[in-house]
Amino acid sequence: MATPQQMRTLPDGQLGLFYPTIVDRLAGAQVLNINTVGPLRAERGKWRQDAQSIEASFTEGLARALLPAGAKDFLLTCQVEVKVGMSAGVILRAMETGDSGYYLRLDPGMKTISLWIYPRPWVTSRPLAQRYMPELKYGKPMEVKVIMHGHILDAYLDDRYVFSRVVYNYREGRFGCFVEDAEARFSALQARELIT
Repeated sequence: MATPQQMRTLPDGQLGLFYPTIVDRLAGAQVLNINTVGPLRAERGKWRQDAQSIEASFTEGLARALLPAGAKDFLLTCQVEVKVGMSAGVILRAMETGDSGYYLRLDPGMKTISLWIYPRPWVTSRPLAQRYMPELKYGKPMEVKVIMHGHILDAYLDDRYVFSRVVYNYREGRFGCFVEDAEARFSALQARELIT
């Protein structure tokens, strides 16, 4: 079963799905906080970290940095601002090397948010889920919330419902950030364990 969604009326009169605030009451111990996260383990690219944010830049493919924290079931929140380039996002349930896990990707050029599994299958390379988001723009910080519980992943952009997806490959792992031919800033990054 998926997470219950909160339904509200949009300005045009249609119904829309939004982040269910009841989940906030189910979140327990903090497992990740950008203020106390410790040093990144970066692979490729230029990375800068302080108590408020992580900034990354790379123009020759994919660059990633793993954080010294992970979880099985969690609520992750952060702001992602893609300044220029192709895409950036967060890594979920990553293995120790970072090349295996789920990559939630924001692509302002295509105005999409998508979920990818790594390593990507070499025969067919397409996202597990994708959603068109006209609000996604360069230089605009977007609030990302991810609910990961068992085999259910729900992703929200600016509290608007984006997609739900069943994911079976990875049951737990580390958090991380990535940029792909882009420059981006990650801030207000935190995660709390979900109480089951």
